[in-house]
Amino acid sequence: MYTERTTTRRDFVVDAPPPAGAPAAEIATAWSAAERAYRDMKGIPDDEPLPPTAITFRPHPNSIVVGFLVEHPVPDR
Repeated sequence: MYTERTTTRRDFVVDAPPPAGAPAAEIATAWSAAERAYRDMKGIPDDEPLPPTAITFRPHPNSIVVGFLVEHPVPDR
């Protein structure tokens, strides 16, 4: 037996070219957008905290990716 899932990954990419990197305001904007999208997708009200691992930050050579991954069960066929 196995379980099938569909995953949705949402990425908010902030340019962070060396040597300066990304401005904090741009990271904050991406973080806020990611949190809003996660809340909307999962139906979490604004007055409830997000799970601590909901939003991730992934460094790349020329960018910082703020995002999340959500798994959805596939309906029985």
